Amino acid sequence: MDKTCANAGLVEGTNCRFIPGQGLNLGSPLTAPLGTRDAGFQNNTNPGTGGNGSGGPNNLANTPDIAFYQGIVSPNNSSHVQYNGRLDFNPTNKDLIAFSIYYVPNSSTSINGNGTRLMNQFNSTYINRAETAMAASRFKDMESPPSMASTSGPMLPRMC
Repeated sequence: MDKTCANAGLVEGTNCRFIPGQGLNLGSPLTAPLGTRDAGFQNNTNPGTGGNGSGGPNNLANTPDIAFYQGIVSPNNSSHVQYNGRLDFNPTNKDLIAFSIYYVPNSSTSINGNGTRLMNQFNSTYINRAETAMAASRFKDMESPPSMASTSGPMLPRMC
């Protein structure tokens, strides 16, 4: 999609040249000595055109300096879900067996950093999980300490 000088707040033929299908030319490199400001600069809407410092249209070239791009591929997908489960079982009125699980698979695809370069595409898939098992029993109105087993932690990430 073409954007004109007017879209950028500049004046066609004065401080900007529209190049159809390519972009906008904003001037030429300043030929004055290093550290010298562009003598053609007047204000933000008339910034000068570099080159010889006159600020005139003679410093505009046919090579675009800026362009407006649309439709650049920028993948950004993610899937984050969570599953929790619990099972309680009383084999007798004095015994309890319990099990719980926490399972969180995650995956994402995106561009790493700023920009749209597909070479910076980042894929990540990992799973967080925790499991707990417990058994408890009461003997003669006294509760015995429960027996427990637990494991948790992330699974190693898989990079694609």
